[in-house]
Amino acid sequence: MRRFTILGLMGLVLGLAIALAALRNADDSWAGGLLLATALLIGVVTLGAFYHSGRRRAGRLGFVVFAGGYFALAFLGLSDQNLAKLPTTWLLIYVHQRVAPPQTFTLTVTGTTPVQMGEGTILMSNVTAGPLANTVTTTTTSQFAVASGVSDDTSPRWRSLLPGAANYPAFSVVGHCLFVLLAGLVGMLIARRFEARQEQPLEINSAAAPGFPS
Repeated sequence: MRRFTILGLMGLVLGLAIALAALRNADDSWAGGLLLATALLIGVVTLGAFYHSGRRRAGRLGFVVFAGGYFALAFLGLSDQNLAKLPTTWLLIYVHQRVAPPQTFTLTVTGTTPVQMGEGTILMSNVTAGPLANTVTTTTTSQFAVASGVSDDTSPRWRSLLPGAANYPAFSVVGHCLFVLLAGLVGMLIARRFEARQEQPLEINSAAAPGFPS
């Protein structure tokens, strides 16, 4: 029994270390690797549920139901619009905005062509006649997420703890994968509690049976 406890503790420490590393360094490699590992883990636990019985089977079924359900919602079922309504997505967005908060500013452009800024194009709107001939003046307000640099709303503590949150697409995948595992652990605990309650009446009846006359 002690051996399994030590192995479980080592696995827990290793899992927490991998989770923290994935969140801190979130990129396409971490996101893809963790997504594949999560799907494989659900498959392995599903097979384990078929080849075990009793409390082990109950725990594995609980893990598969809860983890598989959240995995289906996050990566297979919900659209991006509906996924944004989940409280877990709110938490990921909150962390992202603490690391790379959006900045709103007004840009006034005078010219005859769209303005190039970085890799994107700001399309001109509200165009009016400019003060000079053959020119136009436009004012547009846009929001840009600051992926790097320092902003007044940025928390240095958040940036030092989770710099990978600036890359929101990868950070979102990593975060939802970790929420899948957390949901699976919750399901495992609930299933084991149900299994324990089901065994209690059997133990009471077996203990009371010798007291009845034959």
